Parts: sequence; C-alpha cells; structure tokens
Amino acid sequence: CESCPWGPPVDESNVLVLTKDNFHSEVKKHPFILVEFYAPWCGHCKSIKPEYAKAADALVGVEPKVTLAKIDTIENEDIGKEFDVQGFPTLKWFVNGEPQENEMNERTADGIIKWCKKKSGNPAPLLDDKEKLADIAGNSRFSVVGFFKGEAAGEAYDEFKKAATEDGRNEYFAVTDTALAKEHKVSKFPAIVFFRNFEEPRIDYSGKFESTAIREAAQAQSIRTVIEFTQENGEEIFANDLVKVLLFGPDRSKHASDDYLKLAKEFKGKFVFASVAGGSDPELWSYIGASDEGKTPELFLFYPEQGFKYKLEKPFAFKEAKQFLQDYQAGKLKSYVKSEEIKEGWDKGLVKELVGKQVLELVGKKDKHYVVMVYAPWCGH
Repeated sequence: CESCPWGPPVDESNVLVLTKDNFHSEVKKHPFILVEFYAPWCGHCKSIKPEYAKAADALVGVEPKVTLAKIDTIENEDIGKEFDVQGFPTLKWFVNGEPQENEMNERTADGIIKWCKKKSGNPAPLLDDKEKLADIAGNSRFSVVGFFKGEAAGEAYDEFKKAATEDGRNEYFAVTDTALAKEHKVSKFPAIVFFRNFEEPRIDYSGKFESTAIREAAQAQSIRTVIEFTQENGEEIFANDLVKVLLFGPDRSKHASDDYLKLAKEFKGKFVFASVAGGSDPELWSYIGASDEGKTPELFLFYPEQGFKYKLEKPFAFKEAKQFLQDYQAGKLKSYVKSEEIKEGWDKGLVKELVGKQVLELVGKKDKHYVVMVYAPWCGH
C-alpha cells in the first residue's frame, strides 16, 4: 500500500531467493552473482530493496549474465556465519562459486548496475570513437581515460586495468589511437586524464603507473574540493572510504569559507570536506553533536565505518584546523563523545544509569565484567 512505512510493494521477480538448502548450488550455477545478506527487520535493507530490484530488472539480458540474489541471514544463520556477515545489508560478489575480496557498497540502482557490469566485463573498455570520446571529455561527471600507444597491452595497461577493476565507483576507458590522443593534447604514452564536469574540467595524472596510486588519485579527483551538504549530494560525501571533515555553522563568513577551501586543497585526497549549513539536516547536526545554536563554525572529523567522531575544540581557523587534521593522522586525537552531563545519583540503584562520557572510562576497566544496554528513548523495543 502507498501508506506503508517502507513504501508500496516491490516487484522482486528478478531477484533470486536463496536459502541454506540451495545457497551453494545456486552460487556455483551462476558465473557472476551478487548476494545480499539481509535481516527482515533491518531498516537499511528495506531502503535498498526497491533499488536492488530495479538493478536486477536492468541486468536481465545483459551479457555476460549477472544474477542478483538475496538471503535472509536470520532465517539462515549458518550461511551468515560461514561468510562472516557482521552487519546488514552485506553484499558479496561471487565468481564461479567463489567469494571475492571486495564487498559491494553501492546503494542505488545505477551504482549497483555500474559496479556489476564492471566486475563482470571489461572494466576499461576500448574507446575508438571520436564523438564518444568528445562526449566523455565534455559531458561526463567524472571519467578516467588511459591513453596507450598502438595497443592495450603491457605492464602500464595491466596496472590501469587493475585500478579499473578495483575501483567500483568510477568509469574507466582505454584509447590506443594516437591520432585520437593527439586531438586531446596527449603526446606522451602511457598517459591518464581525468575528465569531469566540475571545478577544473581536466586533470592530467602525474603519479606512478601503479594500480593503487591510480585508483586513489581517481577517488580524490572525483570528489569536489568542498561539498555543500544537501540531501541530494549526500552520496558524494558518504559513499567512499575517506574520513569526512564536516564544518557546521550558519551561512559561513568569507573568512571561514576561504580558510576551509584552503584547508581542503591542502589535504585533498586524504579527507572528504563538506560544509553543513544551519537547518540543512537537523538529524545530522544532532548525531554528530554540533551546537544547536550554530552561531559559529564548528569543525568535526567523522569516520562512519567505525562511528568515530573528533571535534576541534578551538574556534575554527586555518592554522588550528590544519594542526587538528595532522594530529588525527598522527593518531594523537581523542575521540569526541556526544554526552549528557553525569547524572546525580547515577550509581545508587541496582542498574547504573550511564551517560556517553562514562562508558569507555568505566567498562574499559579490567576489574569486573559489565553488561551495558545501549538504547534510544524513542525506541519501541
């Protein structure tokens, strides 16, 4: 129904349902299969459900064939344990029955489709069409184009292709036509150019022809230097494995904006920088622990994968913020815990009522065992 909490019913007819009885046989049967390990009560699993189904529909008939499947890991607990599923949803990629190292972190239909096509086909297809290359150079949001002299072969190409395989987010192409390369001002080979439709539209790669270096450079250049947080561009901020630098505040003064841009340029590729204006997302403000008043800029470091947060306790300025980031890189920062003040008489009852700032200090002691219930006041359970 349209009024259901998670939206109308979803047609999952092209999503293969797995159980403990058919899991291994089905995974072996399909050369390329993406499996979602989910829990029926998981909100994130419910959110991805329509996107996953849409991706499954779009991949029907695509060659090589990719199958999207799902398994209820609560009902089939042994399968979850076998593949070390720690959270939900977990999406694992299998090739000829064998699980691959990289998990899939895309959460939109378009992202899932691109990821699967790249993993199942040529991750860096050959580009020999003049108009197609011109379109990529002029209109794509972000593309990585490798230029190779005469043929797509050799050590440099192998490293480029490996980077393309490992990079689940960005599109890679290879060009071997030297005349086509010359039209795009490439005369030395091999070469890599990042084409994008924001900030500086062309970046010529100058690093090593090594897969990790190429992939890391692509990740850095595919993200804007400073991103203004909105619901629409949240994915650009959070759909990567970099630590986030978040500047909370009102419409920032020119001084704060200039200092923040300068900071972002100096640490580009090491962090994702975003500014979060007052009223843009009250839930994010509350979760991170930014001041409700938002009268002055506040700087936080946030690593969603581990839930760690760090706060610059001094007023925001370039010098102090730079030292703050350097201290994080050196492992010198103490994580920030959003916390109420310690309650009077907290330890008088049979059940002790803790606040955030007490938990690590108390349970970190080795003198006894503790059982701690972590709850939300609004939670019906």
